[in-house]
Amino acid sequence: MAASVQVGKPAFTVRVRLSFCVLAAVLAYSRMEQPVWLAEWLAVVTFSVMAHELGHALAYRLYGHGSVVTLHGMGGLTQSTG
Repeated sequence: MAASVQVGKPAFTVRVRLSFCVLAAVLAYSRMEQPVWLAEWLAVVTFSVMAHELGHALAYRLYGHGSVVTLHGMGGLTQSTG
């Protein structure tokens, strides 16, 4: 999955790899019996990693560069496109 967000001049793209979803689900194994807890865990993990990586993306933007944010099994990665 990928989504591109254009706000002003530079843009950033967000990619979510299957490994991110799989590892988040594996780490939530103890919550599998309660679907609400599982959904809560997945939302918190995704939001936390995404918020951290967006900090990097905004720093790139401050210096006039676009960026690509990738969420993968080991967390996240933000790379400059400029």
